[in-house]
Amino acid sequence: MSPLPHQWKFARLNQLGRWIGGGTPSKANPGFWVVKGIPWVSPKDMKKLYLDDAEDHITETAVEQSSTNVVAEGSVLVVTRSGILSRTLPVAKALRPLAINQDMKALIPHKGVSSDYVLHALRAMEPRILQECSKSGTTVANLDTDRFLNFQIPLPPLQVQRCVVAKLENLFGRSKSAHEELTRIPCLVRRYKQAILAAAFRGDLTANWRIVNDISLDHDWSSTTLGDLCKDVRYGTAEKCFYQPKDTPVLRIPNVVKGRIDTNDLKYGRFNKKEIENLALRSGDLLVIRSNGSLDLVGRTALATDEVVGYLYAGYLIRLRLDSDRISPAFAQLAFEEPEIRQRIENFAKSTSGVNNINGQQLKALKLPIPPLQEQREIIRRVESAFTHVDHTSAKAERATRLLDRLDQATLAKAFRGGPKALFGECLSP
Repeated sequence: MSPLPHQWKFARLNQLGRWIGGGTPSKANPGFWVVKGIPWVSPKDMKKLYLDDAEDHITETAVEQSSTNVVAEGSVLVVTRSGILSRTLPVAKALRPLAINQDMKALIPHKGVSSDYVLHALRAMEPRILQECSKSGTTVANLDTDRFLNFQIPLPPLQVQRCVVAKLENLFGRSKSAHEELTRIPCLVRRYKQAILAAAFRGDLTANWRIVNDISLDHDWSSTTLGDLCKDVRYGTAEKCFYQPKDTPVLRIPNVVKGRIDTNDLKYGRFNKKEIENLALRSGDLLVIRSNGSLDLVGRTALATDEVVGYLYAGYLIRLRLDSDRISPAFAQLAFEEPEIRQRIENFAKSTSGVNNINGQQLKALKLPIPPLQEQREIIRRVESAFTHVDHTSAKAERATRLLDRLDQATLAKAFRGGPKALFGECLSP
């Protein structure tokens, strides 16, 4: 650690103010627990840096008759016992009076100590605190109270503390703005893909292609049902399957991932010749999720490739075997994602029972706009090209988000561990 600037000193955490613990009011007394009351903070609530509420609330009587404590606005909250301590140290500042449970401690700072400064210092020194203050041999991760309260942080005069906090919050504000802009990208990506698919199935995406090839939309596109385009629509097996022994592999809902078949989590079953003949997959078969508690998953698809030829599939899936002389399986898969068709699927499947379901007859009744095979292939090519481009942009945004997170940590590290003078020269006392 770099030498401290003039008037800075090392201070133990127990020198910064009064530390208090908390407790849990009796769960057997329902009168203690209310919808609106004093927020009662436990580790599960410590997901934000500034807290003004909690998932649970208690009454003043619950505070009086239990070991919990209400800490003042401006207190610094620290989780001292939780499984999460194996990888991070949750800290927060109370924006209003809050009660805390027994897995936490709160610092009520002295007048000469800024709670915001302590908050940022604890964040910056998280790795060292976890390394030096964690108890060993405990079932649930704990901080050793004595070691934690004797842990030292660099402490400047109050005016300098405030200057440091202002500088940090200015830097964090910039990264927060960038972070907020980046979080909009996944939604924009979804909308862009929906717009591309809608244009594809209106014929707009290949309008110039038709002009070049002297093809008319009115004469060459037709409307038909999915059932008219299928040679076979079949439900999967209801037989119970197992990870062992490894006989015939059976695909399930977890194997249908983002339009593709993922074979990493396979189960197997033993079937007779007739069952295998009826249910074995061929390349180009389209598997559709027909039932799930999540409406968003119902109607999602995956194309069978050469890798899974001969595999069977479970009963919550439906296999569509398409007439490849009239429709490309990849084009049919795109149709399931087109916004209007997708909405019709959800309208069929929506249920108030908690299990959403679409059946084979409803799938067969889905109306699809069908261009000639040559144009279907051109639509597939253009959609895949557009999706590849936007996915590449989305991946860059995800990398940028991770870099912003690391930038905040690097800023804290430089502020408190790499020499305050390097980052806060204008804040330092002469």
